[in-house]
Amino acid sequence: MAPLVQAAPAAGEPTITVTPIYQTMVLDPGASRVVTTTVQNQTTRDFRIQLRAYDLPVRTGGSRSTDFVAAGSTPLGAGTWLTFAPRTFVVRAGAERPVRVRVAVPPDAEDGDHLGGLQYVVEPTEGAGAVSIRAAIDTYYFVQVGADAQRDLRVSVRPLDRWRWRGGRVEWAVTIENHGNVHETVTGQLRFDGRLGSVPTRRLRGGVLLPGERRTERLTAQVRDAPDVISARATVLHEPGSGEAVRSHARAHVVLVTPWWLVVLVVAALAIVWWRVASRVRASSADDPLPIAHP
Repeated sequence: MAPLVQAAPAAGEPTITVTPIYQTMVLDPGASRVVTTTVQNQTTRDFRIQLRAYDLPVRTGGSRSTDFVAAGSTPLGAGTWLTFAPRTFVVRAGAERPVRVRVAVPPDAEDGDHLGGLQYVVEPTEGAGAVSIRAAIDTYYFVQVGADAQRDLRVSVRPLDRWRWRGGRVEWAVTIENHGNVHETVTGQLRFDGRLGSVPTRRLRGGVLLPGERRTERLTAQVRDAPDVISARATVLHEPGSGEAVRSHARAHVVLVTPWWLVVLVVAALAIVWWRVASRVRASSADDPLPIAHP
């Protein structure tokens, strides 16, 4: 079953928010944990919230699906592990409400990553005559069960152009690969360093990376139309369901910016130097006396 999609509000428009979107944890079989999510109503209307638990299936290669399916229908689903009450409640205008969810791992749970989702279906409480609005906000639960955690997150970054003849948009590709056996919650940034000018730092897209999953993100920076040598450094902060956060770094090859007008100036300067040298050689040859022949 595909989740309902909530339309993105316009900039500055009040909306309903749910935080955090991702819940990650490491639990042993038979253990449980209670986590709290906050629903905030930033609008001027009351809204009714209905909660629905689902499984989040894993695709071949370790990547996760974006579609929820019925809880209990996938081997590594965690939808049936989520308990909460009440299932339906009202959030008043301008108010917020905590939602406590208990994650209980069965004693016979299989080792590995288990994925579940909790969907917040939102609709107004007004009666007839009100504008019909119905949307959904998806939250995700990543539960690592059993096996000893082995963390191995690899980061690489490369420019898509090594040489630029003019300024403008330059793209870098940042790749993050999870070679460990635990999911990692990742955030980060790509910092640019110009020898002669500055380029703003760009943030990487955050989220959860499952074991075996690979993610590549392209980031664009605006480069001046002036000579420069630009380097880039990616920093990724990642943490598992429990334990300390770790920073991973990667550097890219430099991008050389050589504007066409600079090449023209250099060629023109070399031509002038060559012409002056050639002119002096010719003048020197003309001033030399002719050799005198002796009988």
